[in-house]
Amino acid sequence: MSKRFIVLLITMAMVFSFNVPVFAADASVIYGEKNHTKVYDSSINIDEIFANMEVQPQHISLGHIINTRFTSVAWSGDFYISNGKVRVDYGHVASTDGTVTAKLVKDNGAESMPITISGTAGQTKITTLNWSQVPTGTWRLELTLSPTAPSSNPWSLRCEIWDG
Repeated sequence: MSKRFIVLLITMAMVFSFNVPVFAADASVIYGEKNHTKVYDSSINIDEIFANMEVQPQHISLGHIINTRFTSVAWSGDFYISNGKVRVDYGHVASTDGTVTAKLVKDNGAESMPITISGTAGQTKITTLNWSQVPTGTWRLELTLSPTAPSSNPWSLRCEIWDG
């Protein structure tokens, strides 16, 4: 048996037996995840939701996006990351069915792993987006809606960007 095959068998055995990740993480990838997602079956005021969210004083606000007429793309202002983590408290009111893709874009064009948030017409969704292993530097948050919403029926969204 070849060494590759033996390594593959051992790796598979570890994955299935111990149920733990055994592959090394790629240091060049900026990992992203979403959690704490809540869906409301009606259009409610996102500003009220954010006003009632717990503020975590140990974190520094890096910026925000407040867009009541979101139809295709929204950008935050530039912010500086030095601790390797970014957290975004995200909320939207969907006027049409669609998907928002969120990603971090560095001033040199590098991009993080995208996170997708689905939207259903008439629903409000809030969630937390987290990116880790973010290289130090100047970044922006980019949100892209697909398919594009008509200008007569835009989405409403709000994002608060924190230092992890």
